[in-house]
Amino acid sequence: MWDNAASLCFITNSKAKAEKLRSMTRVELSIVKVGGTCERVISQKYLLPLIDLQGKLVQFEVYGIDKITTDIESVNIDNVVHLFKDIELDEIKRPTGTVDVLIGYAYAGYHPEPEQKSKPFSIVKK
Repeated sequence: MWDNAASLCFITNSKAKAEKLRSMTRVELSIVKVGGTCERVISQKYLLPLIDLQGKLVQFEVYGIDKITTDIESVNIDNVVHLFKDIELDEIKRPTGTVDVLIGYAYAGYHPEPEQKSKPFSIVKK
């Protein structure tokens, strides 16, 4: 998941373990949530290797936490697809399920860019 309001990047502890990421260091984070509540979390800092659109290896600094957000539920987009040119329903279906990685604005250059807009909706490149 891409988040242009998050200052840090996160990975679930279970995903970090599944990917066999090695901890760089142990850190204490202060996470400010919606409404201004602050939570202190003991975390591990990892380097997450990803491949960019040009095929280059990029190392993202991510912090392990138990859960990033609630699971993403399915959204019915049948009544929206007609608003965009040359787009099939299967091309714009949103992913569902657990969010294992969140990439914050520190890596905004890697965030998807809007491809088409039809207020209030937009389609972004993968």
